[in-house]
Amino acid sequence: MKKILIINASPRNGKSHSRKLTELFVKTWVKRYPEDLFTYREVGLSSIPHITESWIASAFVKVEDRTEENQRPLEFSNVLVRELQAADIYVIGTPMYNWSIPSGLKAYIDQVMRIEILPIFRTNFSKS
Repeated sequence: MKKILIINASPRNGKSHSRKLTELFVKTWVKRYPEDLFTYREVGLSSIPHITESWIASAFVKVEDRTEENQRPLEFSNVLVRELQAADIYVIGTPMYNWSIPSGLKAYIDQVMRIEILPIFRTNFSKS
């Protein structure tokens, strides 16, 4: 059984082409793999907070050194990261605006790109 995270980034609802495509993906997938589970994250119709100075400062404090004050700005980010880590497959439905992605999706990416958590950042380089 696979866990699939569907991320919808369009601020449009009924007239969104990207939403129609993610819906089509889900319908097609379920026919072939009915036991798989879907989680939905809305970043287009719901507001994803942009990172702030306190978020950045907290993200660079080692986990073992974080105080409650350091942890507070990262609470929502932690929810998003756990959701991302729990999924086996990611499907992002997004329009393209002005040759880029909507700001809600960019805010989501900023919230989940955590150096100490995601393996994409783990390297053998020195920590200088």
